[in-house]
Amino acid sequence: KLRKRDMSETEIQKRLDTYMPFLKSLNQEQKISYAREQAHIALASILYSANALNIASCTIGGFDKEKLDSYLSLDIQKERSSLVVALGCCNDEKNPQKNRFSFDEVVKFI
Repeated sequence: KLRKRDMSETEIQKRLDTYMPFLKSLNQEQKISYAREQAHIALASILYSANALNIASCTIGGFDKEKLDSYLSLDIQKERSSLVVALGCCNDEKNPQKNRFSFDEVVKFI
């Protein structure tokens, strides 16, 4: 993918020499964890862009990753799901009532 950018071969090699030792030092699970961290960075860009276009968004982190991976027919040796984001328009007329704990029930100063 670096070759698709407008970079000299020297710059491409410099980047590879910088990042490849780091990536090679990671085991498979560490690589997946690192990729998930990178996905969160990309997610921030998606959410900010959606907001700039007046598109509502909802990040969903609590989902059955194994079921989604299976549904999407992902090769889990190469890729796995980490986040889901719903994008669309809000229905301001039908916002459900939020039931939240009070501040004092959640926070304890030590």
